[in-house]
Amino acid sequence: MNPPLLIVASHGNMASSAIESTFQIFGRFDNVIAIGLDQNGRLDEFELSILDARKNFGSDRPTLLLVDLFGGSCSNVGAKLLKKQKETDFPLRIIAGFNLAMLIEFAFSRDKYDFDQLVDRILEAGKKACLDVNAKFKVMSR
Repeated sequence: MNPPLLIVASHGNMASSAIESTFQIFGRFDNVIAIGLDQNGRLDEFELSILDARKNFGSDRPTLLLVDLFGGSCSNVGAKLLKKQKETDFPLRIIAGFNLAMLIEFAFSRDKYDFDQLVDRILEAGKKACLDVNAKFKVMSR
């Protein structure tokens, strides 16, 4: 199974920092790239960075684009790419609001599941990682 390409995109350095944190926890793995949009970044250049990553890593593989914020510049560029995508293109899935648990799940599961199952697992991991710790402690201390 050819693992998908993971592109993590964010405003500033959040994407590269998240990937480095994942490497510290899980170890290094291939087919992952961070793309940051700085304050003066142009959206057309940002879009080209995503397209170049797909081309450089193999445009024949499914691509998962994790972006930091739904409705932000990164997700809007992703939505633009989805609109341009043809049915003959390889799958592109976009998830907004990534967290470290999602990146670790990708690293752990990227070779074990088909693309749609992998995306489902990543979404589930991200949701499970978000919780009210105070409420959790109250339940645990009963």
